[in-house]
Amino acid sequence: MEQACLDGHNADAGEWVHAQRLLHQRTVPMAMFAIDDLELAKALLARPGRSRLLAAGDLLTKGIGALHDKNLRAAALALRQQVRLSAASGRWFDEHIARRRLAEALLESEEFDRAADHAVTIGETKIAKNVAKAAAEHFVDITHRLDSVPYWEKATVFRLLGEQADLLPDALVNEVADAALAVATAGDGSETPFPTGNPSPRLAAHDLLAALAGRLDLSRAARLLRTVEPLAPRPKGTYHPTDHAHAACLAEVATVHPDLRDSALDQILAMLAGDLGDMKALRRASDLLHQYGQARIEQLSELADDGSWTAAEALAYLADTTPGGHPPSDQRIAQARQALARLTTPPPHAPGRIDLGIGEAVSRDAEQIRVLPEPDRITAIHALIDRGRGPEAAFDRADCIGAAASIAISLTQDAASDGLCETALAAADHDSGPNAADLAMGGMNHQLSGFRFNLASTDIRAYWLLLAAVAARSTEHAEQVRERILLALPALADDGGFRLAQALQFLPREVVAPYALLLAAHPHWAVRSLSAILWAGHAEAPVELGSLLARDPDARVRRALATEVAKRTDLRSSAVSTLLSADPRHSVRRLLNGDASS
Repeated sequence: MEQACLDGHNADAGEWVHAQRLLHQRTVPMAMFAIDDLELAKALLARPGRSRLLAAGDLLTKGIGALHDKNLRAAALALRQQVRLSAASGRWFDEHIARRRLAEALLESEEFDRAADHAVTIGETKIAKNVAKAAAEHFVDITHRLDSVPYWEKATVFRLLGEQADLLPDALVNEVADAALAVATAGDGSETPFPTGNPSPRLAAHDLLAALAGRLDLSRAARLLRTVEPLAPRPKGTYHPTDHAHAACLAEVATVHPDLRDSALDQILAMLAGDLGDMKALRRASDLLHQYGQARIEQLSELADDGSWTAAEALAYLADTTPGGHPPSDQRIAQARQALARLTTPPPHAPGRIDLGIGEAVSRDAEQIRVLPEPDRITAIHALIDRGRGPEAAFDRADCIGAAASIAISLTQDAASDGLCETALAAADHDSGPNAADLAMGGMNHQLSGFRFNLASTDIRAYWLLLAAVAARSTEHAEQVRERILLALPALADDGGFRLAQALQFLPREVVAPYALLLAAHPHWAVRSLSAILWAGHAEAPVELGSLLARDPDARVRRALATEVAKRTDLRSSAVSTLLSADPRHSVRRLLNGDASS
């Protein structure tokens, strides 16, 4: 800096001081600004003298303008030169901006590896995620940056590898897992802790390990469980940012390594005892308990009596799938009666008032009342249907209908056939569209709105058709529902496509199978996944359709196809199996080998 001032480069010296202050702030986030350095920088910038390195013009402005105009070559050249000059003159902040824009230009040019390298250098996890998404089936190998020292670089490497964990070659799994385990244990004093800040390498390491947990060998899986074990017990109502990754790790390890299953179940039950609140974590906990909860009935009963709706739902599932079932306790019956009272009591409504409830409580109550006699469940279904059809200004209409469908699954043939399917079909035909609440909040997702959120589509016909499909217990009803769904498929929004695919799965296979080719052309992945399931079980479906689905751009479709093909040995399935065996994603290949844990 002294030499720059003697040479008359006062602006370069002032910018260098600014850069050091910003870098210090990022490295030690809680540190106070250095006031003396700020005054020094201001004094230097106030003196005459310009930067000779940047005298040729503002390359950053030129590069951003070219990027906006989609002139990617000009943008890359200008921004790359700006990066070099900024680094040479110590303008760290300018270098950060230039690298970010250069990464965006390279991403637009499909230079994914180079874009990822720049994103890692400046710690832009959002750009790294965009790179992984745009790269699709191409693995962006950034493992050479695993040993990066700056915490933002390490966090970004982990985020990118976590997004592409399914594409990670088998030969690199142990190397990546060891790096993530070393960072994940930093909080217990065994490693040097990273400074508090965002992006967090520790959180990124936990997410990466959750994505790789199903691919770890026994020793590394055991080390992973030891690493996350201290986070399981907690006071009631305690939330950890790692809860979702923790539950995902437990579910994967329990599935792949039977020797560690008891340890994983102990941890998930400890998390539930502490009122685990993360919804994604609760879903993974529910999946784990559905598979392996039979031996933990007493503990689940205690948790359900203590108010854990996840434990109650798992008990209800195990009662439905286990011969003889498990009789509910008196306390669970009392809780179910309270849930029934809440479902059947009309919500208060005043003119001009909008109910902001989003239906989560409705779904939980619907799970709890599955232990009640069938007449009580039917009463709840009709109450939920009335709420779904009502003119009240509320957001939870779709949730009410979905809850009614989840209860209807448990009804017997006679109860489900008692006009329920006709009622749902009539409601789907005469759906009144968005209500006052939908219209009032519709503008909150406008592109220019300062506060944006999107609850879901206001078109709830798909939920009515789902209820109709669940209640369709005769061939005539099933065919009527199928025709309504096929007519609705082109018109519904993205979330509606998922519900319609779900509805078709409740219909008899022979009613839907002839339409596998039609479903394969639908833009929604869930509908195409259903087509893959139907193709595998329908001998008359053309082999070419299976080959087409085996090359589907969405991995979820290929996973559905691999699951079904693994169950069959006929010639047409073998041809498709050959294509899937070369799939770049590990989860597809694992499912093809008969491992349903993927």
